[in-house]
Amino acid sequence: MRRWKAEGNAALQPLYERFRPDLKKCIQRLVGKRPPRGFEIEDLMQEVWQKVCRIHGKDLELSSPGSFRALLQKIAETTITSLYRAQRAQKRNEGAPDQALDSAARREGVPVHGPTRTPTPSRLAIADEIVERMKASLPESAFRAWYRVEEGLSPAELEAELGLTERHIRRLHRQGMKRLGEIVGEGGA
Repeated sequence: MRRWKAEGNAALQPLYERFRPDLKKCIQRLVGKRPPRGFEIEDLMQEVWQKVCRIHGKDLELSSPGSFRALLQKIAETTITSLYRAQRAQKRNEGAPDQALDSAARREGVPVHGPTRTPTPSRLAIADEIVERMKASLPESAFRAWYRVEEGLSPAELEAELGLTERHIRRLHRQGMKRLGEIVGEGGA
């Protein structure tokens, strides 16, 4: 773990090999017999490891193998919860236009998806560019709070992940929504 902090993601291979069986058991326990639609256990493990790579360099207390195992478990729980929530929201919205992109875009009357509910490549590119502009224009903590809430996590669930209070997360999310409205008002991407 010290090597990971010192050398970066290249040092993750030994950690991956050591903790892979534990993570697999954890994910199997969390999903039971029904992983989120379209995902296999291996896919979920990759999602978790990608998130582990993204948190490199953060001030984490990883003093023991148990603390790293707990980190993997927490990331697995939030990843799986997010996937189930996204699928539940998608199921609720079946037959209606997909609401997955920006609520500000909908308020402004910008069509996000056509009647097929399949986003076109150009709309996906616009959405990606909007997200990049949001990332560039907000402080990192505000962007992360806004983005994670838009992914479907509640401020209460994000407290531990972001190390902020629910109230602060709500405020940062509002700040992000205000900035999103400004970006969309400027003509989007």
